[in-house]
Amino acid sequence: MNNRSLMIFAFLFIGIIIIGSNAITEEEKLSSDHTAQRQIERELTLPVSTVFSNRKIDEVTIVNNEKSVEEIKSTYKMKFEDLQESTNVKIDSLLEEAKEDYQTLERTQEKTSLVDFYQKYASAGQVIEEETEQQFYILYEDLTKKLEQHGYSEEVAEEFKEIYNEQKQERKTELVKKAISIVKS
Repeated sequence: MNNRSLMIFAFLFIGIIIIGSNAITEEEKLSSDHTAQRQIERELTLPVSTVFSNRKIDEVTIVNNEKSVEEIKSTYKMKFEDLQESTNVKIDSLLEEAKEDYQTLERTQEKTSLVDFYQKYASAGQVIEEETEQQFYILYEDLTKKLEQHGYSEEVAEEFKEIYNEQKQERKTELVKKAISIVKS
């Protein structure tokens, strides 16, 4: 055997020894993990008293917390009606104030233009409308969440939005007619 063959043999032999020793140390690590597990199992103790009661149960009552769509809609219908009523009170109060203000202007014959008068009360009306919109959409969002919680579709709430928008438009038309009648009288 020449030197070259001897060197290759020596490197192969050393490589096999290194690979073999790594495999043995990994096996020892795995077996030590199992040993730790066995040790934990030995340390566990059984309870000295009964874990479960041996008392007999005569009856089980199932409580259904699910609300029907109609119950949910009824609850929110009352809330929407309360919102509508409070908004109508605010609008009627504003309209009455505008009527008295306009009549006072006519009696004193102040030189206030109708445009200034309109802007004053239109902006106050706009504030009421924005507050109402905000309160409506808070209630509407609560309604849709409640419907989803009970497994119903959000589409059930759409009728409330349609009614709200229709009533809002009707109320605006009514207010314009009342404002015109105040100015004409």
